[in-house]
Amino acid sequence: MIAIEPDRMKISSKHLSAYVPTASTWFVPLVSLLFALLLAVSCHKNDDPEDPAPKPPYGTEVGRVVVVYMAGENSLATYTGRDLREMLAGTKYMGEDDHLIVYMDNTQNPRIYDLTYYCKDTPIDSLKPVVTYETDLNSCSPEVMSEVLDYVKQHYPSESYGLVLWSHASGWIPPVPYPYVGGYSAWGAKQRSFGYDNGHNNTTDYGGQMSINELRDVLLQFGNIDFLMFDACFMQNIETAYQLRNCARYIVASPAEIPGPGAPYHTLLKPMFQDSACVEGIVETYYECYRDDNLYGVLLSAVDCHQLERVAQVCKTYIQPHKEDLINLDYSSVLNYFWWDSYFMYNYPDFYDMQGVMRAVLTETEYFLWHAEFQKLFVAQAHTDRWYSAFNRSSQNRVDADQYSGISMHIPLYKYAGREKWFAPAYYETDWARTVWGEPKVE
Repeated sequence: MIAIEPDRMKISSKHLSAYVPTASTWFVPLVSLLFALLLAVSCHKNDDPEDPAPKPPYGTEVGRVVVVYMAGENSLATYTGRDLREMLAGTKYMGEDDHLIVYMDNTQNPRIYDLTYYCKDTPIDSLKPVVTYETDLNSCSPEVMSEVLDYVKQHYPSESYGLVLWSHASGWIPPVPYPYVGGYSAWGAKQRSFGYDNGHNNTTDYGGQMSINELRDVLLQFGNIDFLMFDACFMQNIETAYQLRNCARYIVASPAEIPGPGAPYHTLLKPMFQDSACVEGIVETYYECYRDDNLYGVLLSAVDCHQLERVAQVCKTYIQPHKEDLINLDYSSVLNYFWWDSYFMYNYPDFYDMQGVMRAVLTETEYFLWHAEFQKLFVAQAHTDRWYSAFNRSSQNRVDADQYSGISMHIPLYKYAGREKWFAPAYYETDWARTVWGEPKVE
């Protein structure tokens, strides 16, 4: 059960009639005006089911604003309603001028909710969107995401924003190349960078996807992102972080799979809505929710994007002379967040922990020097003893604490060039590969 704080004093529409003298007809217009004003500033439990949640006047400066962008028109659709309930419960931690803007696309047409402190006692069935789209949208298209974020910027201007991206994801791996059937590539593996939108308002996993470059361009246009959190799998990888290095101050994500229940929004809104975003608190609160969970577990980290350029140069210094060692290393004992070969997806890009890789290939002295610089990248790191995988042969995977850093990296092994020569060229198009690895080595 979630404890709900006593509501602040306010006059509801039922209470209002007690203040109207029965013999004073001149008072009725004033009461009507007060009633209208109350509806305009409060998100209380409405007697009128048609009354929408309010939003501030166009262009009015507001407090802290966090946007949750839920691209849930896929197999995660059943989790959208539960997460919205958690967000409603978490609004008790928000200030009076704060706003949690939720864009939700699931098996209904997309809509936007404006959650405030005054929504904390509102049943989800009484919550009304401020925007309901008349037709279905591809929420994984850059045009739709840009439109939603523009709406937020225009109606809820703020000095900085928090942004949560909620959906399926697969790190740096690009969307499905054509031709494909039912969302699967020619060699059988589902691929996406961020999101799935099937376009049919159902729970199937195929359709629209967004590449990391497309996402970068949208986020750069939006600007002023204090923290970017991915409530999506595999998004804390060095390639994605480096591609988005100019889009946000901090990135909070997992190098592994995010369990279906996802982020605990009923408690996570507390660090999100501090005066300045507490990314350490976000990681700690998320971790605490799963710390004693025997089924799922969670792996998380928060990186400081201001450190990414320097870390890239440091890594280049150590990777360049060890290219051959890295490409030929036996990675069977290296911490791997998705061992695709165990899922019979041979030659699909793995997600090796960056610290585990460098520990395996560098000399003791090199590793000591590299690690001292690498560790400056992190604001927070946390992990349970194991994590859940929906795909690997073992659903429970143990964490090697000596290898764990909380961010993964790709190694351009020769086997990745074997499947239609596609993965290797795609990897070398990333900014990280161009900066750190240089030209691809020809087999």
